[in-house]
Amino acid sequence: MAIHVDLVRTLKSQALEDPARTRLWGRNLLVCGQVALSLVMLTIAVFLYRGFQAEVGSGAGFRTGRILTMGFQPDLAGYDGPRARRFYRTLKERAQTIAGVQSVALTSSLPMDAISIENTTVAPEGFTFPAGTESVRVRSAHVDEGYFDTLEIGIVGGRGFRSTDAEGRPRVAVVNQTFAARYWPGQDVIGKRFRIVTGDRPWVEIVGLAADHKHRAIAEAPTEFVYYPLEQDAVLINKIVVASDSDAAALTAPLRAVVRSIDPNMPIFDVRTMEDLYTSSAVTMSRLVVEVVGGMGATGLIMTIVGLYGLVAYSVSRRTREIGVRMAVGASPALVLRMVLRHGALLALGGIVMGLVASAAIEGGLKAAFPFPNAPNLTLTTYLLVVPTVLMITLLAAYVPARRAARIDPLVAIRQE
Repeated sequence: MAIHVDLVRTLKSQALEDPARTRLWGRNLLVCGQVALSLVMLTIAVFLYRGFQAEVGSGAGFRTGRILTMGFQPDLAGYDGPRARRFYRTLKERAQTIAGVQSVALTSSLPMDAISIENTTVAPEGFTFPAGTESVRVRSAHVDEGYFDTLEIGIVGGRGFRSTDAEGRPRVAVVNQTFAARYWPGQDVIGKRFRIVTGDRPWVEIVGLAADHKHRAIAEAPTEFVYYPLEQDAVLINKIVVASDSDAAALTAPLRAVVRSIDPNMPIFDVRTMEDLYTSSAVTMSRLVVEVVGGMGATGLIMTIVGLYGLVAYSVSRRTREIGVRMAVGASPALVLRMVLRHGALLALGGIVMGLVASAAIEGGLKAAFPFPNAPNLTLTTYLLVVPTVLMITLLAAYVPARRAARIDPLVAIRQE
């Protein structure tokens, strides 16, 4: 039985179905958008992962191992300023006698503990602020003379605090490197002064320069910070920091016993090791952010695979007769496979281009939100990891229906209406 087929009409008829063609264009754009979105989310996830890894590897800038911290709130037990000072002095003296204790310090706040970090409004001497501004708000903490040694925060200029930096003595402060570079760039800051804006405060003289370290998050940019002597202000809520020569957690019971021996009614809170605080505040939260963003990217990629597979399969079903004619006149299965796969590849590449443009557009905001001061330039490496992965997975999604098209029986396909 002879089969007469108008080859030109059959091959062109698929392209002239205007409603179907319009719907197909809409589906093409949707798949491209899915590819672009999954690429953007995966790019962000890889960027964050590499950035957080670089920051964790660079260190916190202070000692985290074998440190126990314990907080107190004497005001709940009816303490006033002088009585609280006596309690803390006694506590520190007795804590130093516990077996295994290397050093002890007192502080109003701890690094990576965002709730406890203080803020001070200051006006550095000689610094010219923009019009309409006369001061700046900076992070701060009240610490004693043992704080820098206990947490191994380097004093790179001048000195740390002494026991003589007490109430009634000239007010002094230690500032970090970022604070010094911001308000006295290229100058020796030892002996410089600033005024605390709130209240009737005298000038504060800078006696020491401390090394920068992380304060609230591992992805934060270098932050201005000021340390004040604990003895020069009436700070009731403080924390004790105990450095151990072995397991810091093992000091919990002996330290509690010391507190109870001084005052059984003293409220105790936030008993934990510095390693736990650093891990929960910095490492765990960072991992959570990466996992959430990465999960969104993976979900988007799965949707992309489903969408691309469905679209190519739909396109093959619409072109079954055309493919049969092509094979009847000599087209090989390999040629049909490449023809169909090319359609999926064009969609994947279109989505990747859209994703790269979108990623470049949000790059500035991403780096501003996550500065990663110790991380290398992540952009090129991130793209080299993500783009080939997305392209390979999307091509695999298009390969299955393309292979099915290459196995079409020409006679069966030509007989379809």
